[in-house]
Amino acid sequence: QRRVNMQMVMGTLMNLCDHPNRTSTGETWREGERLARVPIIVTGNDLSTLYAPLLRDGRMDKFLWDPTATDKAEAAFSVMSDAGVTREEARALVDAFPRQPMDFFGAIHARTVDDAVRAWIRDNGGHEGMGRALLCGDVTR
Repeated sequence: QRRVNMQMVMGTLMNLCDHPNRTSTGETWREGERLARVPIIVTGNDLSTLYAPLLRDGRMDKFLWDPTATDKAEAAFSVMSDAGVTREEARALVDAFPRQPMDFFGAIHARTVDDAVRAWIRDNGGHEGMGRALLCGDVTR
């Protein structure tokens, strides 16, 4: 099942493939105007969900990024550095889970932030005391 936005993107990309030097405004073509071709860069986790004709040779060049452990550790560090994670800790985390995709480390970060918010709410009187803590600055931690 495809969403409306995805159908619009697919239609636009197919139009660019079929008529790379022409453009339309709505339903009318700008016949006299020829456009220069430019590369379009897309990123994604699973390109197999794209409309098959877009993936045909000559229409799309695909490059697979297979990050090294160092690449993953640097990416994990950049995502988690705001939480005080060091480069060494990020590397240890990647080494502990070497086969996990990059989004795994982002999910860990999101979960730790969620846990920190829950702890803050609990430490400041639960949902009853949270309003006072936020408005008056009467914060436990």
